[in-house]
Amino acid sequence: MADVQLTAETNMMWATNLPGLDKERIMRWGGWGYASFGPNGNCDPNPQPHGIVNKCEIDGFATPFNMGYRLRASATLPQFGPGITMTPVFSFNHDVTGHAVDGTMVGGRVNFAALARFDLRQRYFIDTGVTWYRRGTKWDPARDAGLYLINFGMRL
Repeated sequence: MADVQLTAETNMMWATNLPGLDKERIMRWGGWGYASFGPNGNCDPNPQPHGIVNKCEIDGFATPFNMGYRLRASATLPQFGPGITMTPVFSFNHDVTGHAVDGTMVGGRVNFAALARFDLRQRYFIDTGVTWYRRGTKWDPARDAGLYLINFGMRL
């Protein structure tokens, strides 16, 4: 084995100037509604005039602090076949707490990816892989998603 790598990173974001949830709600994906409260403090769970669902929970909006971590491992396996080099890559991501203002972290999100790159005579390559997201994460727009990847290329 050559070129073995293990990478770890921690992501943290502070947004200390967020308005209170009673003033403005930021960055909850539209599929979960706006949690719009009327002037008397009541929330009507019926659809809004523009058709958007009004889910009255106030969770899932941007929080003043959020954090997560990422792990990635890869190794190059020389001469996997005649003139073929293989590089498997595994990654694990966990957004531990909070919701980022820009949507990059959603508290509780977990995903795992397995990829393989095949290089043929250092000129052609094929990337294949799959990414899986944990299904039960509340407020995560990717919770019912996955990714399957096949990519072909040539170096000039």
